Amino acid sequence: DDIKLHLLGYGIEKDGGIYHMCEDIKSKKRELIHGIIDSLIARGYRFDKKDLEMLFSLNDKALTKVDIARLLVKYGEARSVNEAYNTILAPYKIGSKVRAEASVVTSLIKEDNGICILAHPGDIEKKYGIDILDILDDLRKIGIDGIEVFNSKHTPEDVVRFLKIAKERSLLITGGSDYHGMINKP
Repeated sequence: DDIKLHLLGYGIEKDGGIYHMCEDIKSKKRELIHGIIDSLIARGYRFDKKDLEMLFSLNDKALTKVDIARLLVKYGEARSVNEAYNTILAPYKIGSKVRAEASVVTSLIKEDNGICILAHPGDIEKKYGIDILDILDDLRKIGIDGIEVFNSKHTPEDVVRFLKIAKERSLLITGGSDYHGMINKP
């Protein structure tokens, strides 16, 4: 429905369907980042041509608004990446334009001989005001193999609860820090 999930695919084959889907998303994100930069230039922000050439020459990198935020800080348009991200770049939405249905993602992960894990269920509960049990059966039907029990955002109580849920439902148990770099997810 309207619940945004993060899914983790483990053990997937490199050149399978999920890989190609991610490559398509990466390409779409590059186009969107280009559009944001064009919009910012039209609004009077200046970017050094060499910096932009360097940014877009990184073909293996999935570009994000954080990359633009770093440039805005470099040029003195914001004091910090967080400030640039949360003020100057706040109106620009990328995620909603590159999302895929959970059933499609899980299907592709399965076709690529991978396992599919629901990331940080505690975040989903907090963001949407739901109990993960309200959606877990539906997620299992579309191919979720496990849940990320151990996560840096989970409280000790969350860990105990999600561990119990995973064990009761014979789900795989994983853990992760959700670390995406010092700037956007310390």
